[in-house]
Amino acid sequence: MEEEPQLVRRSVRRCRKILGSEARSVSAATSSRADHLPSVDTVAARVEFRSGVRGSVAATYACSGRRFELEVTGTQGTVLLQRRRDGPGYRITVNESTVEEYGFGGVEAELLSFADACRRGRDADCNSPDEAVKDLMMVE
Repeated sequence: MEEEPQLVRRSVRRCRKILGSEARSVSAATSSRADHLPSVDTVAARVEFRSGVRGSVAATYACSGRRFELEVTGTQGTVLLQRRRDGPGYRITVNESTVEEYGFGGVEAELLSFADACRRGRDADCNSPDEAVKDLMMVE
């Protein structure tokens, strides 16, 4: 995939962290839908994780609004993670009942972690080189 968008890498990172497993196989289609974007802006993928979990990922920059949702359906119901539209943060819904809302750490927390790691001469917890390679392996 040529110059894959950060959106794809972040989606991959979220899936890996939440599911606690590495990908066994990935089948994806990419496209360029928006003329004003320089490279691939849309991806649809089917992913099978080593744990046996299967899922799909759809991500695009070729839209006018920003929306993030992660839905996991299992034998005991559904968990839905959504970025709030009425302010910063996320809302978690379990089996159609809102459970909790969280604030938004965003990129700022990653940058602070990286700066702290540089000062201390160690890898950053949230975005170590090993974790970045795992993200890229799944995207590629």
